[in-house]
Amino acid sequence: DPDGYITDVNERICQMSGYTRTELLGTQFAEYFTEPERAWAGVRETFEKGVITEYMLTLVCRTRRQMQVSFNASVFRDPCGSVRGIFASARDITDRVRLEEQLREQQTYLRGLIESSVDGLITVDPEGYITDVNEQMCRMTGYRREELIGSLFKQYFVEPERAEAAVKTTLAEGVVTNYELRLRTKEGHKTMVSFNASTFYNVDHQLQGIFASARDTEEQVRLQKQL
Repeated sequence: DPDGYITDVNERICQMSGYTRTELLGTQFAEYFTEPERAWAGVRETFEKGVITEYMLTLVCRTRRQMQVSFNASVFRDPCGSVRGIFASARDITDRVRLEEQLREQQTYLRGLIESSVDGLITVDPEGYITDVNEQMCRMTGYRREELIGSLFKQYFVEPERAEAAVKTTLAEGVVTNYELRLRTKEGHKTMVSFNASTFYNVDHQLQGIFASARDTEEQVRLQKQL
């Protein structure tokens, strides 16, 4: 109700919370959550806006077990149009939250591996546009990540046609090794870079693009010339 007291529940809420219907009715809604202030804030927001969706709260069950719950709620009115209270549905999303946390941890771990690489790493879609880079690639080119992503891969090389051919060869053959290209940095410097690249696919085995590592071989080329 407008004062935050529970006026009715269904059997499912009783099962989720571990309390009987009689125990729940007439008690404060907010007191069943780890963050009562946030629960109250959700009540106030619903009364102010008329509706809230996917409002996350942590329910403390009778057994003291904590359950992640997502609420969708809206106000309801009497025949005269006066607001009588809030009607809300609650869904147990504990497993979903756990999986999302695992996914975030995995993504953080994988990103850490990518960023720790001493080589520049880059992904390019089948049309030749850059979809991701690591920080080393940014240092090699002199461009920020935001500038590189969404731009054409070939435009950063002295011979764009040869860079485009590298993409096409990788897409056709699945892999290229030690493919040398002369990179033109943002400041205009020219650096010899050796690429190893292969195609990658999604879980449905649909081609997503090319994953490539780039190594600065300018010093190696200079030493070879001296020899």
